[in-house]
Amino acid sequence: MLQERIMQDMTASLKQKDEFRLGVLRMLAAALQNAYIEKHSRLVKAGKPAEEPLTDDETVAIVEREVKRRLDAASEYEKANRSDLAKRERDEAALLDPYVPERMSVEDVRAAVSKVVEAMPSEDKAQWGKVMQALSKELKGKADMQQVSEIARSLLEAQ
Repeated sequence: MLQERIMQDMTASLKQKDEFRLGVLRMLAAALQNAYIEKHSRLVKAGKPAEEPLTDDETVAIVEREVKRRLDAASEYEKANRSDLAKRERDEAALLDPYVPERMSVEDVRAAVSKVVEAMPSEDKAQWGKVMQALSKELKGKADMQQVSEIARSLLEAQ
């Protein structure tokens, strides 16, 4: 499991006295713990068994969110002419990147989007939400959904 790998890497960083990596992995572990607590409380409120751990897909989504936060923060720091802080944020994002599965190339995304869009009935193509819902089922976790959205929008506007 991905979460176990993260905890093992955190332990290894502690033993190696790698302060930077340890700090980043601790922040990630805290984000994972918070997500587990949220999931636990949702399950309890719904009256379901609450001892389900986070799935690998949920863990990947959290890691992706943390990487995106760091990249967004880095771009904001660059706008404020704080290249030192931007570099630190980018380094943190680079450290978390190996925990995210490899993404599809732009060409593969474009092919998958066009395949999904062409398979949809014409009345559904006019409704952006239905298009993105179908694409989300197909490509979530495999591709950057912002990129998928941009490609889908350009394909639909061309029709």
